[in-house]
Amino acid sequence: RTSCFSERCLSRTIQRFYGTITANRHGTTRKMEAIRTKSGLLVDPFTITQEQIGELDFIHSLSCINRYTGWAKYPFSVGQHTYNLAKHVPTKLRKAAIVHDMAETFFNDLASPVKSEYEDYREDEKVCLNRIALYYKVPVSDFKDLDPYDKAIYIDERNVLFDNIGPPGMGDERVGLGVDPWFMRERHWREVYMDLSRLHIE
Repeated sequence: RTSCFSERCLSRTIQRFYGTITANRHGTTRKMEAIRTKSGLLVDPFTITQEQIGELDFIHSLSCINRYTGWAKYPFSVGQHTYNLAKHVPTKLRKAAIVHDMAETFFNDLASPVKSEYEDYREDEKVCLNRIALYYKVPVSDFKDLDPYDKAIYIDERNVLFDNIGPPGMGDERVGLGVDPWFMRERHWREVYMDLSRLHIE
């Protein structure tokens, strides 16, 4: 079936990866299409600039967005996932781990079955992430190296956050990273924010 997300994006031209976005999805710039951030800055994720990226407090949003679309036994944020991943990857991938979900501050953490229905979603999110990575000087290739760790930590999270695993689902055949369940404990978003703040990406 035709994706409504795809239809909304037809008028936008994108140069892949670090490319320049020449128009938004309607070919115009309108305030109603922007996301208001904590500081009040209005950002269109399809036309986000390096200057805007430099002004944004990404970890605030990461600390407030739920993973698993809220179906875990308690709220577990993208920020907590980011922190745990950054603490359990090789040092050379730590910066990529901190940055890897920053585009979700605009695109949210949609469940994989939903993402698969919107053919442009993953590519649009990727373009936004690559622009953020450019600002923080993270090589795009680092995200590919990070991916096995990102997928593996799902197992550690699943084992703690769901009371009944039930029948095998997508990704359940993987082996986890062996993260201590203490890292998946229920936490206030401000605590997660402070932990992420201490990781210091430059």
